[in-house]
Amino acid sequence: VAQGGDPTGTGAGGPGYTLPAEVGSRLDLPGYVTGAVGIADAGKDTGGSQWFVMTGPAPHLDGRYTQVGTVLEGQDVIDALQVGDAITKATVSE
Repeated sequence: VAQGGDPTGTGAGGPGYTLPAEVGSRLDLPGYVTGAVGIADAGKDTGGSQWFVMTGPAPHLDGRYTQVGTVLEGQDVIDALQVGDAITKATVSE
């Protein structure tokens, strides 16, 4: 897993508001497979600006975190990230 979106860089920061969880079923998206993107949280309805992208399958996350999309290109870059690397740009498209 690679995670980003913390404005403080501490792993505990957020945008100052929280979002309600929108946990779907495996019928909605393929689940937490390589390239899946989800919203990180500290418990139900506590998501904010932090997000994560999968570097491998993690079916135990299915039905627990809000899944918002999938990586369309650049998974090789995600897979090459090391602890401490900074993600400086991510593009979201429909």
